[in-house]
Amino acid sequence: MSCPCCAAKVGSRRAEEIQHVVERVHAEGGSAALVTLTVRHRAGQRLAPLWDGITYAWSRVTSGRRYACEIAQFGITGWVAVVESPHGEAGWHPHRHVLVLFDTPMSQDMVTALAEGWWDRWSRALGRRGLDGIEHRGGLDVRVVRPDGSGGLGEYLSKIAHEVSGSPTKRGRRGSRTPFEILADFSATGNADDYDLWVEFEQAAQRRRTLTWGKGTRERYGLRREQSAQEIAEEDAGGDDLLGLPNETWQAVRDRAEALLAVAERDGLLGAQAWLTERGLPFTRVKARDRYDRAADAARAHHQRREARRRWRTLLGTDRAD
Repeated sequence: MSCPCCAAKVGSRRAEEIQHVVERVHAEGGSAALVTLTVRHRAGQRLAPLWDGITYAWSRVTSGRRYACEIAQFGITGWVAVVESPHGEAGWHPHRHVLVLFDTPMSQDMVTALAEGWWDRWSRALGRRGLDGIEHRGGLDVRVVRPDGSGGLGEYLSKIAHEVSGSPTKRGRRGSRTPFEILADFSATGNADDYDLWVEFEQAAQRRRTLTWGKGTRERYGLRREQSAQEIAEEDAGGDDLLGLPNETWQAVRDRAEALLAVAERDGLLGAQAWLTERGLPFTRVKARDRYDRAADAARAHHQRREARRRWRTLLGTDRAD
């Protein structure tokens, strides 16, 4: 889902479902923990093979007799996992957040013991794909989700769903940028490198699932059939026209996107138009099927032009542009 507005809608729906599950787990006397697994990366590595590697590694963690024994030993009732792909000086850094659900209260030590077993299988699986896990303590993060917000997590429970659902409004950490921050930066500056990064992410994400549920988890906690991102976007759109935001409007509202979406959900398309008009921000009406942000379309076109120029320079035997 590459349209920022549609992605925000989808992320909100996913977050609501995850929050429901977390609340239900604690209401039943169980517990939850967040385990983050990472892969060693370097500048210049393509995102797609890194993403494929961590997808394969997670499939090896959650299969086989050892995982079946862990389900019984630790009382695992399900999980939901998301892949995040920030980009920084060391290149793409895809990693997997896993919200693990248990039928009884779990201590930090107990969850860490489980996660260490996962880390061993994760690292071996990455090795079979020609990748490396980051050194043990640097590549494994474990946090028990406590309903009272203790244990240093503070406000974490209230935002756990957005953490796990990979909300497009989330900000990168320690000098990295999320894909939607990269797209926003391109909209603001026109930086060609940001164009290329966004296109690479978009192409990788379209062929892969960002969020996955463990088998039987949704049913266990009373959620209906999982809808695709497109189904959620179409349901929210209701088949009506959408609003297109030109560059200057997006720059003005990108830090207040949630407020605009809240107005749109409450008052519909006309309410969103009124909100923009009151602030003197231009917009256009576009058909519901045109779901990709204009900046994303421009990014693809620009990327194709750059690739064409590179091919011509190779044929001409020069690394200089015409």
